[in-house]
Parts: sequence; C-alpha cells; structure tokens
Amino acid sequence: SCVVSVSQNGSNKFKSTTAKKTIHVGQLSQSLSINSLAPIGAAVGDSYVPSVTSSSNLPVSISVSGACTLISGVVSFTSVGVCTVSYDQAGNNKYLAATTVQDVIVIGLTTQSITFSAPTTAYVGDSFVPQAVSSLGATYPVTVSVDSSSTSVCTLSNGVVNFLTAGTCTLIATQSGDSATAPALPVNVSITVSQVDQNVAFGPVPASTDVGTVLNLGASSSSGLSLNYAIDPSSTATCSVDKFGNVTASSQGSCVVSVSQNGSNKFKSTTAKKTIHV
Repeated sequence: SCVVSVSQNGSNKFKSTTAKKTIHVGQLSQSLSINSLAPIGAAVGDSYVPSVTSSSNLPVSISVSGACTLISGVVSFTSVGVCTVSYDQAGNNKYLAATTVQDVIVIGLTTQSITFSAPTTAYVGDSFVPQAVSSLGATYPVTVSVDSSSTSVCTLSNGVVNFLTAGTCTLIATQSGDSATAPALPVNVSITVSQVDQNVAFGPVPASTDVGTVLNLGASSSSGLSLNYAIDPSSTATCSVDKFGNVTASSQGSCVVSVSQNGSNKFKSTTAKKTIHV
C-alpha cells in the first residue's frame, strides 16, 4: 500500500491541516504461450524441442515428468506411457507468477518394417542366403523361416536356403520387437522352384551309311544321366539299336533313332531324334 500524506501548515488566518490518501499497488499478471507443437503419435525414441514465451518476457522454466527426459532443452521419449511437459514463470516484483501450462503427450511403441530380398524363381539344387533387415537396423535382427507348406520344396540351414524339389518355396521374415518397439508385420516371399532343363547331344555321326554298318551315336545328356535308346516305329525294318547307342543298319531306308532321358528330381525329361539314311 502507498500512503500519501498531504498537509497545509496554516497561516495567521487558517489552521494547519493534514490529509492522507492510501493507494493499493498490485503486481501485473502474465500469461504463457507455447510455441512448439507437441508431437502426435509419438513413439519411444522420438524427441522434440519445446518452446514457450511469457507475456512479461521473463524467462520460463520447463520441466518434465513421466516417460521422458529433458536434457539440454530436448525432450526425449524413453518408454511407453505419458510424458508431461510443464511450463512455469515464477514472477518478480512487478509480475505475478504465471499460471502453469502443460503439454501431455501419449507415447506409443516405435514401429518398424522389414525389407526382404529374395529371388522370385530358382532351380532345384540352387541355394541362396536370404537378406532381411528391419527398418530400425541391426539392433533388431530379422528371423527368416520356411513356411510349413514348403518344407518339402526347400530347407533353411545355417542361414542358407536350399531348393530340394520343384514347387513353391515360401519364406517368412519376422521381427518380434521389444518393450519399446512393436513387432514388424511379417513379410512373405514365394519362390517358384523349377526342374533344370537338359538336352541330348550326338557325336560326329554321318548323315548316311551302308547296310550292315554299325555306328555309335556318341550321345550324351547335359545332366550326365544315363540315356535310353529306341528305334522309331517307322524304322524298325531299317535298323536296330542297343542300350549302348550302337546302331546297326539292316536295310535301305531312313533310320530314326529316339534317344531319351527320363529326368530326375532335379532335371526335366527330354527326347532327341537322330535320322541316318541307309
């Protein structure tokens, strides 16, 4: 309170007098304005820099509580939960303390995704090393497994996928997350596994021969598997062939020899024909 005393000393005519006036002196109010936007959909590991001003231009103190820390002006979210950021200005001789304002931020699990690199096609007998990584890096290793529907087509051992038979090999990449990170959505990769083509090659067999001549076809398969020999029905009177590929010319005409390979788990079957004029 400010009390002002006003006096008059009087004179020969007037008496002296005094009067007082009391004036109440109050502090000014102030308010706080948050300039930063609190993150929406915040996740563990995220951070932001809070910003606030007071109408008095006095410095504002910032504090945090809950699932976060405040270091060097940066708020970091440390766990799933709620982070409360409080702004205060205590006032001074001129200004009253400002009303505390707060940002309340809900913090969820960090999300992640998987990138899975694999071929779309393969052959029986092939193998490859699957490459699957989390968007969060090596700290979150990805597990690759063979789908139960594909165990007869492919196997996974010591990090290597081996293709056993023709069919579809489905691989699944997963990352289970942890207390701060949500599991990644599984990524499936389907690989079409085919048998390997093979062909039959003949040796230097002449295009024609004489009756009574024996020729060896010198045939071989690219797979290295054994061959089967047969005379085409139209040529049975002209020639014959044994299991070693020896052709015997018995009469004039065209001798058509069919050479086949029945295939295997890895190789497709194939047939080739050789025509010799007798």
